[in-house]
Amino acid sequence: MSSPGKVAPVSGGIDMSVPGAFAKVFQCCVNRENMDESCPASHDFYKYANGNWLTKNPIPEIYPAWGSFLILRDENEERCKNIVTSVAWEPTEAGNADTTAKLFAHCKTFYDAAMDEASIEALGLSPIQAHLDAAGGLATLEGPALAALVATAHKTLGANVLFGYGSTIDKKCSDDTIAGLGQGGLGLPDRDYYTDEDKADKREAYVKHIENMFSLAGIEGAANKAAEVMKFETAYASLQMTKSERRDVQKTYNIITLEELQTTIMSNFDWTLYLKTVHGLADDADVAASVGKICLSTVDALKSLSKVLSETEPATVAAYMQWKILHAFANHLSTPFVTEHFDFFSKTLAGTKEQKPRWKRAMGMLEGALGEALGQLYVDKHFSGASKPMALEIVESVREALKDRLNEVKWMSESTRAAAMEKMAGFRVQIGFTDEWPCFDFFDGKLSSTHIENIMYGNTFDWNRDIERVNKPTDKNMWYMTPQTVNAYYHPSMNLICFPAAILQPPFFDVNADLAVNYGAMGAVVGHEMTHGFDDQGSQYDAKGNMVNWWTEDDKKDYDGRVDVMKRQAEEHEVLGQKLKGDLTAGENLADLGGLKLALRALEARIGSEALRSKDAGVDGFSPLQRFFLSWATVWRQNITDDRAKQLVTIDPHGPNDFRSNGPLRNMPEFHEAFGVKEGDPMWKPVEERVDVW
Repeated sequence: MSSPGKVAPVSGGIDMSVPGAFAKVFQCCVNRENMDESCPASHDFYKYANGNWLTKNPIPEIYPAWGSFLILRDENEERCKNIVTSVAWEPTEAGNADTTAKLFAHCKTFYDAAMDEASIEALGLSPIQAHLDAAGGLATLEGPALAALVATAHKTLGANVLFGYGSTIDKKCSDDTIAGLGQGGLGLPDRDYYTDEDKADKREAYVKHIENMFSLAGIEGAANKAAEVMKFETAYASLQMTKSERRDVQKTYNIITLEELQTTIMSNFDWTLYLKTVHGLADDADVAASVGKICLSTVDALKSLSKVLSETEPATVAAYMQWKILHAFANHLSTPFVTEHFDFFSKTLAGTKEQKPRWKRAMGMLEGALGEALGQLYVDKHFSGASKPMALEIVESVREALKDRLNEVKWMSESTRAAAMEKMAGFRVQIGFTDEWPCFDFFDGKLSSTHIENIMYGNTFDWNRDIERVNKPTDKNMWYMTPQTVNAYYHPSMNLICFPAAILQPPFFDVNADLAVNYGAMGAVVGHEMTHGFDDQGSQYDAKGNMVNWWTEDDKKDYDGRVDVMKRQAEEHEVLGQKLKGDLTAGENLADLGGLKLALRALEARIGSEALRSKDAGVDGFSPLQRFFLSWATVWRQNITDDRAKQLVTIDPHGPNDFRSNGPLRNMPEFHEAFGVKEGDPMWKPVEERVDVW
């Protein structure tokens, strides 16, 4: 489980919201049966490539969306379930048998307790009642009482209360990991839910949800307390930074000391007690030295929180603390709490029709608490590593394409080009899984048949492991995703791209597929992550992962103007009447286009221009160039509920899937050539309106 509000350690995951059964779904990544050839490719390529699939694959009622990525995640979840429901552990690799046997026991104990609904129902609120009582007894906001409650909420309960605290790599000195502190504590998905006019119905439903949760917990005055909690959260939310504003890496880097935090940011909160508690320190005198410098990502928001607290009655903050505890444990309590939580957060906000079966929810809980332990078992059973050399070959060919592109761009001066080339050459690559698995001895003798106790142990383990990194040298080999995660990322402070084992399978990568299909999917994913090193955020970090300016003034001005073209293109796209946010989605949109262009360049370098365009070298009547683009569009096929689609426009830095498919292609003359797109067609962009960066 992640520490509440922890500073995000990575940039730009591809955001993907197999042998055996999976091969039946993706037996051919480019399949005419999935296409709608009645829709011209020049009008809507996403529909042309996926139209019949979209018609034949409605959203399962337990999900708010359904597409290529979610299908793979679903299959992967089955694999992991089969591991933990085995009667006994039979390792594939004899050399790690003792370790994996212990991890299997931990995972199985946790999963079995999460599946024991009878015990969970019988226990009711008792596992968290003492914490609810302590929060409800908050009588003053002066002194140590509030800080002590917040510390326990963060470290043990996993509750997103008031602010987020955890480790973060120092943006200007990537060799150091420091403390990170920033805004948090909201119950709705984003601060815009408290301010946007079109979300009034969601706010009303949220207040009713809080009231219902209080009533289920037997807390008196539920309606009044719910209204007060909403008033408190709204006052705080209105002063927080937006998601777009938080993409500014300069504004979110503010180094302060503990003394400055206490005297100039939030003087009415006992930071020494809070930090002593969450760091497990014995003496007040140890706090400043142990914590060291602190990066405050949202200065005004924390100052505003101090003001909001000073204007709020203790009883309201007590109710807020109780609400946040109930929210944190809602999915781990008896059926009425689980149902109420689902009805608001999944049904009302995202349009999901039915609750997931218990085993899927239990697997999600296991992933949160022991994800890397399960990952080690997953690797033992399902990742031979045979695909790794081929994946590395794609990575290096895309890197070479980026090198060629950097050498030829005319708008970049030689000094900037040299720095960019150094950064590109310094890209580190992680593929598959870590070579240094974490130690899980913390759980020895702790995990039991009581599910909520196990959840608290998981919270504490994750918190302690994160806090131990503060004020220490950065672990440059750390992984931020488990091997069973279907995703990828670029880490700007490490100048590193990562591809977990689970992404090295169809539809992203298939050892038996032709190069055009693999480059249109996996190659574009690789290029996507590399391009993040040069997007509107990544371009502010150098080859060593330090936030320094390596641009000339003229080059940066030219670059920003090119990025603005991408922002304008995004803002032309609407989702159910809501325009995309150009600033919020700029980085991901740049990475999609850059990744696709680099992957195509790498493919052409491998097979040659003539073969790339020859239908004789293709399959099913499509040239490799056409199959490259069809593979790209296939990756993004997805059906989604209206509620979920509107939610993502507000909170997601990625664009909707149809835009991710079609948006980059409008800027690529190779696509126009491949499918006969002409001026005036919907898939056409005039040359002067095309994005031209990487």
